[in-house]
Amino acid sequence: MIIVRDVFQLKFGKAKDALSLMKPLIKKMNDNGTGKFRLLTDLVGNYYTLVIEGSYGSMEEYLKVHEQSNDVGWDEVYPKFVELVMNGYRDIWTVEE
Repeated sequence: MIIVRDVFQLKFGKAKDALSLMKPLIKKMNDNGTGKFRLLTDLVGNYYTLVIEGSYGSMEEYLKVHEQSNDVGWDEVYPKFVELVMNGYRDIWTVEE
């Protein structure tokens, strides 16, 4: 199993706006079986940080889900979301069981 975390540093004061865009999309992805996702926000550390975390059975599954992201409306949300983001990065972790 792998965990993928997309970490976004949002513009100052834009966390609520980003969450209002991402919550419905993440719910849709979880409801339609696209994957298992959750949103994380900072308690300490860099202010206005948003993490989209997904878990996948394999790297191949991740790539398949990533290719299908437009099916759930990512292509509509992405341009609005980008306007709220200063920078970001992706971590991919192997879960050691």
